[in-house]
Amino acid sequence: MERKCLTTKKQAIAEIISDKMKEATGGVRDATTGVVTPPANTVTEAEKTLAKRDKMKVELKLLADAKDGSVAEVTDEELDATLDVGAADLLDSYDDCENGDKAACETEIEAGLEKALGCKTKAIKVKKNQIAKLVAAQYGADIKAADDAKTPAEKTAAPVRDEAAVEALMKTKFESVGGVKGTFDACKAEIKKAKDAYVLNKDVVIKKKESVDIVIAYDVPTAGACVVEDDVLIKAKLEAADTTMDIVEVTASTLDGTKCRTTYVAKKKAGKTAATMLDLKGVIADKYTAITSTDRRRLNGRRLPAGMDSSADQSTEIDSQEQPKPKTDDPAAEPAEAAAPTPSKNIDGSGGGESSNAVTSMVSTSLMAVAGVAAFILSVSL
Repeated sequence: MERKCLTTKKQAIAEIISDKMKEATGGVRDATTGVVTPPANTVTEAEKTLAKRDKMKVELKLLADAKDGSVAEVTDEELDATLDVGAADLLDSYDDCENGDKAACETEIEAGLEKALGCKTKAIKVKKNQIAKLVAAQYGADIKAADDAKTPAEKTAAPVRDEAAVEALMKTKFESVGGVKGTFDACKAEIKKAKDAYVLNKDVVIKKKESVDIVIAYDVPTAGACVVEDDVLIKAKLEAADTTMDIVEVTASTLDGTKCRTTYVAKKKAGKTAATMLDLKGVIADKYTAITSTDRRRLNGRRLPAGMDSSADQSTEIDSQEQPKPKTDDPAAEPAEAAAPTPSKNIDGSGGGESSNAVTSMVSTSLMAVAGVAAFILSVSL
């Protein structure tokens, strides 16, 4: 089923920013000549990524400011939320891959996602699992919209699907675009909340959490089934990678083709120093992605399974909220302003204190209010 009427202005802007992120190089465009100077050879990939992110924040603020100039500087959380939303259509294109060339097609899409999100290669499997929730929610909302649009005669011929039927279809979509098989039940409440938000024209909110999502995949043992002993060993290796973090297994290993796949969440232990966003996306995640089949030393008399791959990135959670009321020319008609949220730390660890709960990243209508989106596809620094 194709997406029908869910392309809002904020989604259109998210797709623009996502496309620009894919094309960005980290170089600098001369304002007078338009010539782009490539990054210096001494610049690391991480530094190039930060430079590209800074440019996308400028782009996003320009688009968001188009209506009334009231938007504050774009935060890292808002940028990440925008990039996730913008990448949903790209991930959804998995379903268009031909069976005979599916592996190559999926590899190409993953490379595009890495550029569009500005994330590390080792974060892709986790990002696919996170963004697959958005894709499934959009699909469920499309189903609801299609059923609502049916005439009485069409409803008789093809009855409206109930919640259980829609949930089953969303599960199939979630897994078909890269959601980890066996994990749908753990995140279906989020997916349903997002689906209902799309249906009711609410804002979808993406929260950055103070934890790390981990996706593990490894070759199916010769017995042809995943075994508990491998899960126990993998969890022990993850725990040993950073003793300041608690490791929780979200789902046991599930057979998926020639691989066993499982998911974990790593969170700071009570009393330990809170991690910054930079830590969660960087040094902490790197500790878990380093645990692969190349490090198969024995632990408790057992080796890690063959063909093992680990993906990790900061956790996200989907929520929703009512859209803010549009501004009017009458100040008396404006709703009372809400209290300012507690500032969160930037990706470099600077800024205000982090809350003990999830840091909210919102692609809100107030941020994305813009007239004539097409007019703002800017020729910006690469």
